[in-house]
Amino acid sequence: FASAAGNVIAFARGVAENGLDKTLSQFGRDDLIGKPPGTIIHELLDQFTNHSSTIEDVLASEALSTAFEILDIESPDDLASIDLDKFLLELIISFVNNDFDFRFYEKVSHGRTPEDTHSILQDIHEYIDGTLRSKLTPVDISKIDFSKMAAAKAVSAMLDDAFSTYLTFYGVEAQ
Repeated sequence: FASAAGNVIAFARGVAENGLDKTLSQFGRDDLIGKPPGTIIHELLDQFTNHSSTIEDVLASEALSTAFEILDIESPDDLASIDLDKFLLELIISFVNNDFDFRFYEKVSHGRTPEDTHSILQDIHEYIDGTLRSKLTPVDISKIDFSKMAAAKAVSAMLDDAFSTYLTFYGVEAQ
């Protein structure tokens, strides 16, 4: 996760300081020069997340994609003007939401219809989103060890809190 986030930030800074073509060359991606913006973003996300070869890479890819969508990042130029605090907050929220789904989907879905499961997960995602937005400051975010994202105190505490909230409102199984 840290590598993916770090590469995105380094790429964004590179585009802002040196322009797109030079930054693509510095990242060894001359093959993307002149390609459509969406293709460039897609290819770089795939590269930065190690082609989703591990579970952590998949979670990183999903978190980055969601953060890009929320922040309306559709091109490298959008990335160049990114607010890093907002970007990192969106990454953390997306990562926690995806990690919650990965860890607890079977428990949430047990005995429930797909529609009920989806609705419950949406409620939990909204809870995670609201809680992290109200609690995490830029200083808190700067203290998170992105190389051990799943083990970061803020992430593990939020996962525990979200699961506890799920149990309080929905119980272990559907009634």
